[in-house]
Amino acid sequence: MIEFARCYGNGPTSLSEVARAQDLPLPYLQQVVSALRQAGLVASVRGARGGYYLTRRPEQVRMGDIIRALEGQLISVDCMGPEGSPCCEREADCLARDVWQSMADCLADTLDNMTLADVLVGQERTV
Repeated sequence: MIEFARCYGNGPTSLSEVARAQDLPLPYLQQVVSALRQAGLVASVRGARGGYYLTRRPEQVRMGDIIRALEGQLISVDCMGPEGSPCCEREADCLARDVWQSMADCLADTLDNMTLADVLVGQERTV
C-alpha cells in the first residue's frame, strides 16, 4: 500500500514493480492485493500499462482499514472476538480481558487515526 501511495496520481502500478521495490515475493503480493481489492482499497486496470492503484487518496486510507482487510481484525487473541465482541465462556470471570480490550482499543485508535499519507511523511523523515 505504501508503494501504491507513493505512485498515487501517476496511473496504475504493476505488482512486479511493487514486489521489486518492497522486496516481496510476487505470489505473496498477489494474495495480499486480492484481499485489498476485495476490501475496496485498490482497483486494477488490465493491459500492457495496467496494474493496481489506490481507490482513495492516501490521506483517506486509514491504516486500520488496511490491517482489517488483511487480518480480519486488529488484535488476534483467542478470548476476543472480532473488534472486541465476546466469544469466551469465561469472560465474566476473566481478569485479563479488560487488559486485552484496552490494548485493542488503543491499537484501533492509533491505526484509525493514521493514514497512508502519514506513513509516507514519516518515511521521508527517516530517509
